Amino acid sequence: MGRFYRLAQELANQITDRSCVPFEMQLLWRLDDLYQKRELLINAGAAYKEYYCFTDSDIRYTLVEHLCSIESVDRAINLAIEDLKNKCGIIIFEEDDSPEQEFVNCENQLSLFDLPQPLKVA
Repeated sequence: MGRFYRLAQELANQITDRSCVPFEMQLLWRLDDLYQKRELLINAGAAYKEYYCFTDSDIRYTLVEHLCSIESVDRAINLAIEDLKNKCGIIIFEEDDSPEQEFVNCENQLSLFDLPQPLKVA
């Protein structure tokens, strides 16, 4: 089961016409494959960059099996999330990027005025 399996399953339950897979489902399945490919490349010790320069449309439509570097997989993940947001209206948060977690410890944060001031030596 992939990372976005629950969301894909919810979308699948809403579909009445099963003759064509919707674009949202394809993007969610692609995201699952891309995250698995990134984990595979990280565990295999693959290079972060390659020497080839790909445009965004090249990365967007390349099969997951043909992405060989961690950077290209990360770009493909970002493009798929951007497509979900712009074309489908689905916003995906990473575990660390959710707005609820951003301000959890506001009362314990220091402001600029709470920092100790340097001593002035005359």
